Amino acid sequence: MAGEGSGQSPQPGWGSAVLVLATVAAAVLGGWLLAADEADGTGDPPSLLAFAMLVVAVLCLVIVSRGEALPSPPAHRDSDDGPKARWVLATVLAAVSWSVTVAVLTRIPQLGRADSYAAVTIGWVVATIAWLAAVWQLTPPKAAILNSSAGGRQRGVALAVVGIVVIAAALRLVCLDSIPFTLSGDEANHGLEAVKVLSGEIRNPFTTGWFSMPTMSFFLQSASLAVFGPTILGIRIPSALGGTLAVLTTFFLVRRLAGRQAALATSLTVATYHYHLHYSRIGANNIGDTLVVSTALLFACRALEGTRWRLLDWAITGSICALALYAYPAARVAVIVIPAVLALQFMFEPRRFRRWLGGGIATALMSFLVVGAPMLQYAVRFPQDFHGRVNQVGILQSGWLADEITRTGFSAGAILLDQFRRSVLAFNYYPDRTNAYGLDGPLLDPVFGTLFLLGLGYGLAAVVTRPGDGRLAPMVVWWWAAMLLGGTLTESAPTSQRLVTLTVPTCFFIVLALERLLGAVRRALIPRMPVDVTVLAAVVVFGVSSVLFYVADYTPLRIFGGPHAELSTILAPMFREHRETHDVVFLGPPFMYWGFPTIAYLAPDVHGMDVETPLTGPPPSDWRSPGRGLFIVVLPPRIAEIEQIRSTFPDGGVTEIHSEGTAHGFLGSVCEVPP
Repeated sequence: MAGEGSGQSPQPGWGSAVLVLATVAAAVLGGWLLAADEADGTGDPPSLLAFAMLVVAVLCLVIVSRGEALPSPPAHRDSDDGPKARWVLATVLAAVSWSVTVAVLTRIPQLGRADSYAAVTIGWVVATIAWLAAVWQLTPPKAAILNSSAGGRQRGVALAVVGIVVIAAALRLVCLDSIPFTLSGDEANHGLEAVKVLSGEIRNPFTTGWFSMPTMSFFLQSASLAVFGPTILGIRIPSALGGTLAVLTTFFLVRRLAGRQAALATSLTVATYHYHLHYSRIGANNIGDTLVVSTALLFACRALEGTRWRLLDWAITGSICALALYAYPAARVAVIVIPAVLALQFMFEPRRFRRWLGGGIATALMSFLVVGAPMLQYAVRFPQDFHGRVNQVGILQSGWLADEITRTGFSAGAILLDQFRRSVLAFNYYPDRTNAYGLDGPLLDPVFGTLFLLGLGYGLAAVVTRPGDGRLAPMVVWWWAAMLLGGTLTESAPTSQRLVTLTVPTCFFIVLALERLLGAVRRALIPRMPVDVTVLAAVVVFGVSSVLFYVADYTPLRIFGGPHAELSTILAPMFREHRETHDVVFLGPPFMYWGFPTIAYLAPDVHGMDVETPLTGPPPSDWRSPGRGLFIVVLPPRIAEIEQIRSTFPDGGVTEIHSEGTAHGFLGSVCEVPP
């Protein structure tokens, strides 16, 4: 960005130098205060002085960067709409699309759980393709590009992008079945749903399943299981590929918003960010949020710029928003973000909006209706199921806010403010409150966390103070919308799996702060500073430290998934290997049950049973079938019962299971009784 800006920068002077130094000093002090408060471990809100210093840093950066402008995207001339024959064919294709959509919607309610949904699924695909083809027919055949880059530079950028994607893929695919070691219960539940798809138990891709998750994602995961089997690798491959694709879409989106240099830096930051990396390596579908929203925004920005393909861009934007209905519920933020960006566009440039965007918005809306029709119908027919996950975790829908008011005696406003503060500072102050990631600190280190807040504040100020240039608006809207909907308005904020979508705009704001701050330093203090190279060096430092943190510091702890999932991951291969000769007796209730999803997924054919009543004497004889051995698992809270087992089965060998990480310690004991 700094190297491509088209605006005129103010001449450097003592005033600019003082402002730059004030920006750096205030940012360093604010970041240090936040880090000191967080390290204190009390859990109290951070000091107001830290916020004050960061606000001062943002204001100074805004002032010192007044002359900086984002690079202009390639401009295109409008061309004719094409011959009348195109309109005729487009009309026919649109009619086919809507007719098939109506047929699909008519047929779905007539089908039961045991019926085949192949015909309606094919019909849905045909309707989608026919509609997009109809829009494509109306795309102008030619366009004159007014601004273009030299071929050599384009090839260099293309090679850099390929390199970043290769890095992203390698970081996400290497040792995927062992890092992280534990297969969590959530991952296993996704796998079990995918197995049901393969077995024919789940046939409908236009409904919801486990935890009110749309079943479409389980169909996608089932394709991986069909190739790699019901294994840890099989359930994690789709996330790794989705996370890698999100790095690529991030590049194209940021290139539209802020230029090539910012796009390369941001995509590399996302590729190596440990938070994005972690969720790309687990078998839940959370990482898809970053792919869905970045892709929707990419095509929305293309449409707003009026490219040659703008009508098709509008259609794809609506289609991607509709596909969000079939993904992890947090991806539905795309349906909020895109209209919010359009509303800002209307505020910024109402004349252009009315002249260019009316037909485009109608196209996007119709695309949304065609692609989303089956799921929208499901939402109307079964609203409680469609909104089930939101109803479970939303602080308003679940009754959590009312209960919290009664429990604490605080007002609704005070509780909402605390929720807001925890969500906003998830990257700087408060730790994850679940074992889905489970860091004991914030999601960014103090240095890059401070840069993120600086970039976020600068982006928000730029949107407010420069209404004529809305290119920072998509990232600003994305971050705040996802933070409010996935953080503030949900229980146990901050919860990392609901905020995964924030990784992309967060990395963008880090790069934005670096480029603006270093650009100001170059203008005021060091005229020959190579800003782009320095930004790249900072991003490389971020990436190396982030990957090392994830591999060398976080992974050995085995925090992810919790102790029950870790124990299950250790024991399941042994149970599966001896399924022909051994049964399992599980002394875990009420803390853990034999049906724990990790065991059910990794050892599906093993016979086992729970022992819910604590042993007060010798175990009953029916535990052991004639000619078969036993694995008797005893969890730590019931470990005293191991002595009864030893005395009853003197030929059994008892093995204590300890975590190889430092997070969980003693996990349980296993007594193996031979056949």
